[in-house]
Amino acid sequence: MSNLKEKIYKEGKFYDKDGKHIDSITFEHEIDSYSKTMLLERGWKSDLIVELLGQPDELKENAYDTKTQLYRIGRVVEAEKSETFKTKSERKRKKNM
Repeated sequence: MSNLKEKIYKEGKFYDKDGKHIDSITFEHEIDSYSKTMLLERGWKSDLIVELLGQPDELKENAYDTKTQLYRIGRVVEAEKSETFKTKSERKRKKNM
C-alpha cells in the first residue's frame, strides 16, 4: 500500500496517488490522527470538538501557511461513544435532514 503522503482526500473520500478510491476504514488503519476537517465530515460540530476533545494533539504545517489541527483517533473514537456526542450529533443530523 502507498504511504500517507500519497493519499488524496477530496469530497469526503480518500484516493491513492493513481486516483483509485480507498475505503476509509483501510485508510484509518494507516493514520493515527484525524484533522478537524475530517471530524466535521464525521458529524462533529466545532463546539463539540472543543467541548469533548479540547486542544488538538498536534498542529502540523500545511500548504496554506496555517496549521492543521490533528486529534488522535483513539481519543476521537472514545469521545464518539459518549452520550454527549451521540445526543448532539444526532441533533445535527436531524437538523440537516
